[in-house]
Amino acid sequence: MKEHAIAGDYRTWVVNALRQSFLFASLDAAAMEKVISFGRLLEYDPNDMIVREGEPSDSFFLLLMGEATAVVMHPILGQAVEAGRVRPVESIGEQGLLLKQPRSKTVVANRQTYALQFNIKAFEYFMDRLPGFARLLARTLAHRLYQVGAKVTLPEAAVAELGEITPDLLRLFSPQFMVQQRIVPLRREEGGLVLGMISEPTAATVEAIRTAIPTLAFRCVRIPTDYYDRVARQHTFYDSFTIRRGGGEAASSERPRLESPAEL
Repeated sequence: MKEHAIAGDYRTWVVNALRQSFLFASLDAAAMEKVISFGRLLEYDPNDMIVREGEPSDSFFLLLMGEATAVVMHPILGQAVEAGRVRPVESIGEQGLLLKQPRSKTVVANRQTYALQFNIKAFEYFMDRLPGFARLLARTLAHRLYQVGAKVTLPEAAVAELGEITPDLLRLFSPQFMVQQRIVPLRREEGGLVLGMISEPTAATVEAIRTAIPTLAFRCVRIPTDYYDRVARQHTFYDSFTIRRGGGEAASSERPRLESPAEL
């Protein structure tokens, strides 16, 4: 991370960006100068961390150029999952300042990215004395909440992760386990496994996986149901164990109904 003085071409650029932002676009020249006087112009390289989840909320940012990814911890898996993208003239970190709570997300630069940082003193000045700022901030946060919601979901599997699965991976779990838990091991990566799931995991699912592979770390991604079905049929998951129906008779080797895991 590098800091640049807000002068010359940088100053012109900052003013133009502020004029396009939802929070500051309506300010007059005097108010705009006050905003600039509070700001620090920061440059981030790809993969630089802008804010970290759990750290104190002591500032907020306005992205000027580039793009960043917001990441949160999945409440059940405990793995980092993408919660959204931050793009030019969007802001980062206001919620923590308002609530006086630690950062709720980690935000990482995807490529060379420039942002204005405003400390808590600036934020309090904007809230108390900058015309319309509090109202516009409330609308910004409400819109963000409407878009994102409270649910943290699995990331979608990359196309490259949906290739052929090697036999050694399939031997890590029994066919019955993979059908019951609706999972399939996709590939190895440094530090563990990538597991594909067709639905959000429950705490019981995660515990069952950890019991099955106690020495291996893993992360989970969402896979299409048709991909899971193709893998299951190709490797005869459904033919490898007998399923009992309600009356006790053995089912055929047809695909079992997956709507009710308790029946398996």
